[in-house]
Amino acid sequence: MGALGGSFLCCAVEPSKVRQEIAPRHLASGCLLENIALQKVTGWNCWFPNFIHRGVIMSERGTRARAGAAGGKLRSSVSASRKVFMALPVVLIPGLIASPRLYAAQLPALWRIGPVTVADHTRHESVADCARHILADAPPRFALAGHSFGGYLAFEILRQSPSRVVALALLDTSARADTPEQSDKRREQIAMARKGPFSAVAALQFPAFVHPSRANDSALRRYMRAMADDNDADVFMRQQTAMIGRPDSRDSMADISCPTVVVVGDADTPTPPERAREIAAGIAGARLVTIRESGHMTPIEKPLAVTDTLAAHFAAVA
Repeated sequence: MGALGGSFLCCAVEPSKVRQEIAPRHLASGCLLENIALQKVTGWNCWFPNFIHRGVIMSERGTRARAGAAGGKLRSSVSASRKVFMALPVVLIPGLIASPRLYAAQLPALWRIGPVTVADHTRHESVADCARHILADAPPRFALAGHSFGGYLAFEILRQSPSRVVALALLDTSARADTPEQSDKRREQIAMARKGPFSAVAALQFPAFVHPSRANDSALRRYMRAMADDNDADVFMRQQTAMIGRPDSRDSMADISCPTVVVVGDADTPTPPERAREIAAGIAGARLVTIRESGHMTPIEKPLAVTDTLAAHFAAVA
């Protein structure tokens, strides 16, 4: 954890790589943050710090300051009438070679609910080890959201420590293990990444990951390329290896008892809507949200819809 004052988010972005895209601004806490210009992609101005650090938890100071200004009561970002009296920590897990940028549009709303951590999912070659690493850095109890590979890790976190997760959001993911064909394709991509250049491998992901209407969206393509650049070929190979070896989570879904929302783009190809329906049917009380005109990357393709869904879901248990 970083010993840095003020309210801040973790980020794996090297500022020099995106300097031409950002404009510095100050938060009331005094931290100099950089407002990455994502409006062409998401319609949002989103906050990232001007330093590199993984696994940092957002300070509660900003949350408490807001509470004090509201007479000791916080209001949810999605309902003017809902009062949040206790901060709920939120842990967000990105997907394959994604970075904190994936959740940039969602962070301001989730920050109003409680301190936010973007988990480091880059260091291990198995979902079990990744989950243990995330749990070691996570608060004692927290709301959890995982996108794609992050969803696979969320299932494992619930197997390892179910009592710590008080609310769950699974985005564009699957409860199934890899098929032999999927594993073979991953091994081919690992071999390509090892040979290089990694940029060519990352570029291959784009057409399959976004809605067909965004196939020629150069701003979205650049944004996803920036997330890949936040990582590297070694991270990609470790994550693909972890996905090859991940267990089937369908048998353990019945053990999930926390409030759960399952989100999927209606044109998600890697983890299609039928996989989301399967998850929602397998977790008692789970709610399914299908986002129209979106592919696999719902948090950046349809940021407002994802933000509203996550904020409402987590605020309901805060």
